Amino acid sequence: GINAEYGKQTFNHPKKNPKIQLASMLDIAFNETLLATGTKFSIHTTLMPISSFSQWILWNGGVLMAYLLTYFSVAGVLEYTNPTPKTDKRVNNMKKEISLGVMALFWVVTYATLWIWLVDPHLPYYGYYETHPFTLTSFIINVLVYMFWFDTWFYWTHRLLHLRVFWRHVHRVHHQFIEPTAFGQDAVHPFEAVLQGPMGHFLAPFFYPMHPVCMAAFGFLTSVYAIAAHDGRSGDLNDHIRHHTHKNVNFGLYWPLWDWVCGTRWSKSTPVPVNHHEE
Repeated sequence: GINAEYGKQTFNHPKKNPKIQLASMLDIAFNETLLATGTKFSIHTTLMPISSFSQWILWNGGVLMAYLLTYFSVAGVLEYTNPTPKTDKRVNNMKKEISLGVMALFWVVTYATLWIWLVDPHLPYYGYYETHPFTLTSFIINVLVYMFWFDTWFYWTHRLLHLRVFWRHVHRVHHQFIEPTAFGQDAVHPFEAVLQGPMGHFLAPFFYPMHPVCMAAFGFLTSVYAIAAHDGRSGDLNDHIRHHTHKNVNFGLYWPLWDWVCGTRWSKSTPVPVNHHEE
């Protein structure tokens, strides 16, 4: 029914069945909680109970600060430990990457928080886990559904960005860094940042009930993963650095599925492009 204290529809929790519940630690973590402000909400429905413009401003600022902290700390540690000589060219490129990255993160977070406030409540599976148990099987399916749809979206929009019109006006911004640092992850045009970030992130809930905690965790981990991919060392699990050096290969995000299907996976016979800045 409608609960005036929440200002929206709420759900009755089902009786717990220990046979289908997650381990007690996860079960406790997914119980209802309180915000520091005293505003009640359920993490089975949302992690950002936004109902006004002022609340959106606060959430947007807080999330932006969190992602900037992640960006600078993770990329900073990776670059500090990277044995590549810190030449003047590399340092200057890094400064340019950071300038572009901070701006891109602003638009990514703004789009994401607006989506959570204005769009999420209207999706078909919103609040699904208020009335359905979240089991270990649910979690595994959440992982696979999220990664499949985000990777699929990322691959095909990445191919789109290599079309001449998008390359010249959007994607070339990112490809100017042929040897990127970890800070290069977010060094993109704002349009690309939104297209390949939050737009892909929010795709999975259209196809399957995604738990809000999973969505937040997957988004954060994907951000860290992508930063490591631009460092070009062992954290680059999908060999993304080859995309920067060879340009028309390794378009995928998490795994080489679509690159294998479409024949765009890097191999030793892949030629190095003569002109990195034209498509």
